[in-house]
Amino acid sequence: MTLVEVPERFIRRTTALLVLCIGAIGLVTTFTAEGPHPGWQRVVVTAVCASTIPVGLFVAWTPLHLRWRRQLSRRGQLFTVAFVVYADVGIGAVLLTFADREGALYGTALFAVVGVYAGYFAPRRYVTAHVVGTSVFITVMAWLTWRQGQHDAAGVLARWMVSMLSANCALGILRNFTSRVQDALDAQFEDATHDPLTGLLNRRGLDSWAERALDPAMRPVGFVILDLDNFKSINDEYGHEAGDRVLVLVASRLRNTLGDDATIARTGGEEFALVLAADLDHCTRVAHAVRVALHDEDDDIPVTVSAGVSALATTETGHRDPVDALKDGLRRADVAMFEAKDAGRNQVRAFPG
Repeated sequence: MTLVEVPERFIRRTTALLVLCIGAIGLVTTFTAEGPHPGWQRVVVTAVCASTIPVGLFVAWTPLHLRWRRQLSRRGQLFTVAFVVYADVGIGAVLLTFADREGALYGTALFAVVGVYAGYFAPRRYVTAHVVGTSVFITVMAWLTWRQGQHDAAGVLARWMVSMLSANCALGILRNFTSRVQDALDAQFEDATHDPLTGLLNRRGLDSWAERALDPAMRPVGFVILDLDNFKSINDEYGHEAGDRVLVLVASRLRNTLGDDATIARTGGEEFALVLAADLDHCTRVAHAVRVALHDEDDDIPVTVSAGVSALATTETGHRDPVDALKDGLRRADVAMFEAKDAGRNQVRAFPG
């Protein structure tokens, strides 16, 4: 199955361009009579507009694909929320300096640009905070416009309604659409990274998990490869449906035996992989325990497994790429597993042998 990739590079660079455009608009207002008063107001506007240059560059080079799939790390959430807050506060600060309150009320339409970003990437509670905050600000600007006495109440109300619709209605539509798209992407990602028979991670899912959660530089990481012995003969003698039932039973026993102590994946037809935050000795003991737990003579089709174990120490990995570390650890465990097969099956071997 091929994953549909969201064009996140286009999205983030377009967002960065919009940030720079908003900064340019703010800078232009410093040369208008309706814009900020001379003095500290123009200094504030100039500083805010200048800040859009480093912020725009940062946004352009910050990957967004994990945020789209809702796999938000704490750091990812912090970045997304910080950007929305920065944009809202920056636009609000610039508009508050305007001499012409009606011009400031028109300027609140820029909140719609921030709303598009928030609707796509920000968690729901922060989208709600954005809507409430901008709605209050627009209402205040409308009241200040009315206080200037240049427009009647109906005219100000019409301007307020236009600003509220432009800032919030598009966001509401986009948020609803984006939520449905994200649900579809989540379902697709789940299908692409999990084994449909056992519900365990598949190899692609294990790689994805490693990208997010595996940090071999922080602690030793252990790997166990389990391969069912003579599984082909089970399929030949009892049929593939019986073989599937055996695989489901093995997956269930692995979950019950290991719980949250290991990440479990089905990486091949009759092959399973375990990843543990443990050294080689502990992983070897776990492999022995699993080998015993998977064999039950009372089963309709008793099975045995051959297990290979390996581990990567922190001194060995440094700041290594997590997926590369995963591949190396599994490769070593696979070598040890074949040694167990060659030694007569239903055994555990560790790498190096």
